[in-house]
Amino acid sequence: MSLSIIFPAFDEVSKIESDITDADNFLNENKLPGEIIVVDDGSKDNTYNIAAKFKEKTSNNLKVFKHEYNQGKGAAVRIGVINSDFDYILYSDVGGTVPLSFAKIGLDYLIDDKAEIVNGSRKLPHSIIIEGQDIDRKLFSRIFNKLSKIYLKIPSHLTDTQCGFK
Repeated sequence: MSLSIIFPAFDEVSKIESDITDADNFLNENKLPGEIIVVDDGSKDNTYNIAAKFKEKTSNNLKVFKHEYNQGKGAAVRIGVINSDFDYILYSDVGGTVPLSFAKIGLDYLIDDKAEIVNGSRKLPHSIIIEGQDIDRKLFSRIFNKLSKIYLKIPSHLTDTQCGFK
C-alpha cells in the first residue's frame, strides 16, 4: 500500500510548512511509501516558494505545482490527482483541520474492502469543532448538502460531503 497526500492551497504561507511536515511524519511513522503533493491555486502570497523550498527537508517525495491564477479547490485537487503516482490518494485542506492520524482509519477500511471511498465528517457526535463556521456558510453548506444528496443520490450516511478530508 502506498499513499499520495494532496494539499490544495490558496494563500497558505503561514500553514503549508506544518502540513508538509505532518504529512512527511505521517508517512514515515506508518511506514507507508508515499508522496506529498502541494498545488498552489494562484496564491498571491509566498505559498509556492515556501513549499518548493521544503523539498530538501522531506524524506518523502514532494511535488509542488502552481496555477497562475485561482481556479478553485476542485481544479487544484484534480492537478494533484493527475500527478499522483501511488495506490491511494488523500486530499486534505491546509491547516491541519483534520489530523492525518485519522487517515489510517480510512486506509484500513479501503484495504479491508469495507469501503470504496472514505470521507471525513465534522458532523459526527465525537467531532471537536474549535472554530465554527459563520452562519451564512453553515446555511449554504446545509442547502448544498441536501441538494447534493437529492440530485447526486449521495447516501444519507455521508454526513459531510464538503469536509476537506477525503
